[in-house]
Amino acid sequence: MSQTQMARRLTLGILGLNKETITNLLANKKEGEVARIAFMLGKVDGYKVAANKLDPTKSDVKFLGEFEGHNMLTGEVVVSAACYLPGGADEMIQVASDKSEGAVEFAFAISVKKSAASAVGYVFQVAAASEPRENDPLQALRERLGVSAPAPALPAPEATETKSKPKATKKEG
Repeated sequence: MSQTQMARRLTLGILGLNKETITNLLANKKEGEVARIAFMLGKVDGYKVAANKLDPTKSDVKFLGEFEGHNMLTGEVVVSAACYLPGGADEMIQVASDKSEGAVEFAFAISVKKSAASAVGYVFQVAAASEPRENDPLQALRERLGVSAPAPALPAPEATETKSKPKATKKEG
């Protein structure tokens, strides 16, 4: 088993799954054949959107949080506090993050499919291993204590009329 590496950001390229590696992997495959290449999971606390360096008409989404990527070909594991996701997965997580009040957890299996219609000869396929969901940091504690849900809020106190007391005055003399 491979040792876990730390990186400034998690991408398929950082996992060693660059264009050359993927092209070589698919060289002996038939049109339409699929090969699983990675598994990525994480907890998104926020994100930043920036212009794509190669094509300024597109944008890249940099997710911030805790992430782990597995190269399915080599067994290499990379962890990072920043992550870029391929193939539409970024849009799905961005929408879930916008709707969430807390962190969003995700897990994706990433494959490549040989495609002559693609300029690079392949397309990414991203399959959710679990639906993105809001992370409740206290859920594990509730489960351990046998509490099924947050306690209901107490009713507001009834309004009561308060009479002001006369202020004490200083006696002269």
